Amino acid sequence: MPFEQPSANEAGLTLPPEALHAAFENPLLYWQERSQWMWHKKWCLPRLSVTVALDEAAPLGNAPLVAMVMCGTLSAGGGAEQLENQGLTGQCTQRLLRRSRALLEASFSSLHLQHTSRTSGNRPFHVVIAVAVMGTHGPQQPLASIVSPALHVDARKRTKGERPGSSASDVRLMARKMRGLGRGGSGGRSF
Repeated sequence: MPFEQPSANEAGLTLPPEALHAAFENPLLYWQERSQWMWHKKWCLPRLSVTVALDEAAPLGNAPLVAMVMCGTLSAGGGAEQLENQGLTGQCTQRLLRRSRALLEASFSSLHLQHTSRTSGNRPFHVVIAVAVMGTHGPQQPLASIVSPALHVDARKRTKGERPGSSASDVRLMARKMRGLGRGGSGGRSF
C-alpha cells in the first residue's frame, strides 16, 4: 500500500513529514562489512518511541491521532513503491498522547518480526511508521509516514562454534542485550 503525504484532509489537519520522528531505545545491529542493519527474527525489537512535533498554530481539532508501525518489504508497483506487509506481532497501533502543547508521543514495545529476509525473496525489510486520524472504524486519513533504512532479518546460528570461520568482531555473533541493560536512550537508532 503506497503512502502519500496529503496536504490536508476532511478534518482540516496537516502534518509535515519532518514533524514525525521515531527512534529505537537501543540500537539495532550494524554489520560493517556489508554496510547493513540487521536483526534476528526471534528477538523482540527494542522499544520504539514515536514523536510528533506540532506547530503550535496547527489546528488539531478533536480528532484523536494514532501512530501505526508496520514492517515489510518494498516493491515497485504502479510507479510508486508499495509495502508488502511481512507482519509484526504485538500492539502495532497506539494513540498519540500529548506530552506538551506541541508534542505528541507513543511508545511501542514487545514487537516481533514474523518472517526473515530469506523467506521474503532475500529482500530487506523496512519499518514504516504512519500517523493517522482515528476514525469511527479504525485508523484512517493518513497524515504522514516515515520509512526506516533497509533491515536484514535472519534466523541463523549465532555462536562461534556454529560459525567457526567468523572473526570475533562479526556482528552475527552479537548476543542480544537483556532488557534493562544499557537503557537511557543513548545510542538508539532513529529514522
